[in-house]
Amino acid sequence: MAIQFNQFNIDINSISAGLMLGNTLYRNQSGGAALNIGGQVGYGLISVIALVESAVALSFVALSLVLLPLSSTFLSHSFSWLTSSLFCVVWSVVDFVFNPFCSRLIADEQSARIVFAMNNLALIPPNALI
Repeated sequence: MAIQFNQFNIDINSISAGLMLGNTLYRNQSGGAALNIGGQVGYGLISVIALVESAVALSFVALSLVLLPLSSTFLSHSFSWLTSSLFCVVWSVVDFVFNPFCSRLIADEQSARIVFAMNNLALIPPNALI
């Protein structure tokens, strides 16, 4: 599902990615320690939600293999959902650890994937939503 946020087009492939977006945008507002504490709780909850969502998505991938002879679309969408929710498990744990020490965190999954792929957690991509 793609949403429009200001000048950004954001693809949200899982519920946990949407929760990460909302939690991080909330946390990144200027408001002091209360927002950081709320963000910290949110990241902890999202990691658990992402684990449960990954299990559900994995079952959908398995079920879509039955439908593969008819169409590969269901498998493609299920696999995108699974990879997104699995990524959100790692992403939410990393943000949980970095939350107390960073003033801004990346809110969108695409930019977070770029940062993880570059192995440089201090780099913020130019078009990142923060």
